[in-house]
Amino acid sequence: MKKKLLLLVFATTMIFSLAGCNKTSQEESAAPANGPIVLFSEPTSGESSEIAASETTASEIVVVAEESGRADGERFEATIMLEGMEETVQYEHVKNEDIGFEMDYDYESFTRTTGDNSDIFVSAYDDAENPMNYMRIWYMDETVDGMIEWFESEFENYEFEVQDYTLENAGVCKRIPAEVIKGTNNMADELQMVYIIPAGKGCIVVREHYAIEAAEGFGSRFKQMLNTLKVIK
Repeated sequence: MKKKLLLLVFATTMIFSLAGCNKTSQEESAAPANGPIVLFSEPTSGESSEIAASETTASEIVVVAEESGRADGERFEATIMLEGMEETVQYEHVKNEDIGFEMDYDYESFTRTTGDNSDIFVSAYDDAENPMNYMRIWYMDETVDGMIEWFESEFENYEFEVQDYTLENAGVCKRIPAEVIKGTNNMADELQMVYIIPAGKGCIVVREHYAIEAAEGFGSRFKQMLNTLKVIK
């Protein structure tokens, strides 16, 4: 419990110290009165006794991105599809050997912070003290099905569904949307999408969070960044 508390305090301090911008943008959105869902409520790799062990498989596909093989920190221009239109973006290639992945991210739209077993990409348009649109990537020394069980409890207020999915460079994985409020047909104001990717003896977990108004913007940007992710663990 002490370990969890220290991790929570450290990680929370880290995310809310990120430098933000108050630019006007179609993707910018104000947080609701109750604030964003807590980013750092995930379990750590030391909590294996709380997560069940089992196996998994998956399948499907999305947007195209450049093949990895770039140097860590290398920047380049790329073209993505956003809301049915082409957009030129500035990407930076990142490699995190501790977590076990490499990926390209839009460094003009997101601020990256690397922490203890965690890489976080937060919208540059968000209020630095109350971020709404972000993606966190971390490694868990657990099975995919074990993480699914954990998220089923975490997303108890949402309609829970596990989808088979295939990422272009990372292969088969599981995807869990947290979008529809449980017992209703209503979309939540704050949407989440989780990807659980087999890696080594455990898995890489990606958790996206964005306002419903930004689903077509940030949701699409996250998806295309994630489609460049390659497991190296």
